[in-house]
Amino acid sequence: MPILTVSAVVYFSGRTILQKQTAESLTALNQAKAAQLDLFIEKLKVRTADWSSDGRIRKDAEQISLGRPMTDDLSLYLRDKKLPLDPAIVLADVLDVKGVVVGSSDTSRLGKNESREKISFFEAVAASFGEAVFTPELVVEEDELGGAPMLHLAAPLTSIETGKTVGVLLLHIKNDELNKVVAVKERKTLETYLVSREKLMITPSRFVPAAVLSQSVDTPPARACFDRNKDYRGSHLNYRGEPVFGVSVCLPGSLGVMITEIDASEALASLNVFRNTAAAALAVVLAAAVIFAFFAGKTLLPQATTTTTTTTTIVVIGIIIGIGVVLSLFMAKTVEQFVWRVKTEAVPDVVQAQAKRHLGDASQQRLMDFVAELKTSLPPVAAVKIYNKEAVLIWSDLAVYKKELGKKHEEDDVQETLSKGQLVKSVEAEIKKQMGMANLLEIYVPVTDGVVEVYFDTSDLTAFVGRLQLFIWGLLGAALVVIYSLLHFVFHRQNAQIGRQAGALKNIIDNSPLGIYTLNRDGVIDAVNPAMVRMSGARDAREVIGMNALEMPTYTAVGLDKFFREGLAGKRFEIEKDNRHYFGVPVLGIDGEAVERLLLMVEDITERKRLEKEVEEYTQELEQKVAQRTAELDKRIAELERMNKLMVGRELKMAELKKELKELKGKI
Repeated sequence: MPILTVSAVVYFSGRTILQKQTAESLTALNQAKAAQLDLFIEKLKVRTADWSSDGRIRKDAEQISLGRPMTDDLSLYLRDKKLPLDPAIVLADVLDVKGVVVGSSDTSRLGKNESREKISFFEAVAASFGEAVFTPELVVEEDELGGAPMLHLAAPLTSIETGKTVGVLLLHIKNDELNKVVAVKERKTLETYLVSREKLMITPSRFVPAAVLSQSVDTPPARACFDRNKDYRGSHLNYRGEPVFGVSVCLPGSLGVMITEIDASEALASLNVFRNTAAAALAVVLAAAVIFAFFAGKTLLPQATTTTTTTTTIVVIGIIIGIGVVLSLFMAKTVEQFVWRVKTEAVPDVVQAQAKRHLGDASQQRLMDFVAELKTSLPPVAAVKIYNKEAVLIWSDLAVYKKELGKKHEEDDVQETLSKGQLVKSVEAEIKKQMGMANLLEIYVPVTDGVVEVYFDTSDLTAFVGRLQLFIWGLLGAALVVIYSLLHFVFHRQNAQIGRQAGALKNIIDNSPLGIYTLNRDGVIDAVNPAMVRMSGARDAREVIGMNALEMPTYTAVGLDKFFREGLAGKRFEIEKDNRHYFGVPVLGIDGEAVERLLLMVEDITERKRLEKEVEEYTQELEQKVAQRTAELDKRIAELERMNKLMVGRELKMAELKKELKELKGKI
């Protein structure tokens, strides 16, 4: 049972890894194609803007707008001088400000009104000089190259003298150019295509003929973009109903969505190889794990049973060893297959070439010469058997088959070779024993008059592959040791740094004058600092932790539970209640979206409120004193004014008396 469990883990881990690698590869291809598409559209915009600045086109468009009759001069200029500059552009039109074609590389279009077509005509009229407008839609019109799907770009044509818009340059790009940017030819089922917002394919399919604007693509990647405006990555059924791995990217303001897919059967084809390799390596992994655990328990890791760090180290080492063994076996197997192919792929050519020279007839001398030359050309050839087309054995240099000469022998293998081509098989153990060779292959090669069976000695090849496997294992082992050492070093430093940071943060929180505590998603207090313990009147944190803040009367009575719920829903808040200032900050989880808990910071503002009240009372007292002082000053000022009036009256009276006295003296 444990072995089966490990095998299942290995298999599904391999599947997950392969799926992830496939998704990453598809994403990279999809993004690269999207970037190429953006570049292609931008290039067309630049070309359109460039052509719209052509002095000849602008001058002719202005003269036509002023009433000059249309001629073929402008059309010929577009056809002969402009279209050859960019093969992607198949049709060029000049429209007047009403949308009527006044010049075209296709003169049959002259006089046609394009203002109501899906070409962004009015946007182009309103655009600035040198600005091109791309129509994000594939348009089919019967008068444009026989109804071929087209992309359109337009740019305003302005007067050289006044700068006023006198027309519009309209360029048509055949959909083939778009497909050249998007299409892929690698692999058998790999495909990248564009889907419009109507969920119709707008680039050709590798599998469905005439799919453009007719093949519906209502699949998860298309729905993710058009319904939720999200990119997609996963497995699904494609528009052909085939299970695929796919990714997509929305093209905002452009042509819809770009989808890249590959059939699941092709993507997971190497999984069987991985599965078989992992199964073969399982015994080695288990043996290595047992040996490692033994030495780890004895000498290498004496603290493994007492420290979490050491336990983690053992797990990491075990994983690395397992991955290393599986990877080394997989690489060795791959290299072995490559070497076998390189070593044996020349055999059929050599056999067939020499058979043409020697096997014109079935004479024994010819057969002997053929076998002799074959063994000279291919030293690993240990023995040869020759059959005619009826599977009759006509030659063998193996004594065990001498009695089979002239009889049908290995008929099924001969007929399979004649119908399908080269056939490679392993040699029966009895034959290996008789020949004294442990490493033999049977290679059946079709020739003009029959089949040649070659016993190919692979001893040197097997030895080479063995040495190569040891080298690969040693190299990977050394690499894994280095990787583990680096990881251990990095993790150790990171753990130390994290520990220091955590300690410093805990020290700050514990010594903060603010009360700090957190609520989980259910509103239960799960952490609290000493300042908050003091504010709550509790003896220690254990009395507070575990209480549900959403149900505590202290909070519900003043409506704080409402703010707590809003905070757990993702909304920050700041409020004062009962001489306390509350700050609520939602803490998001690892996904960066869902609220994991609510961080609350509480400031006791009782002293601040007391000081504010004292300041207010002092201000009122000061105002009263100022008012009293002002009243006293007003009274003094009034008294001074009264005395001033008395003094002034006295002076006036004295002046009158002096005048009367002077008059009396004059009379005397």
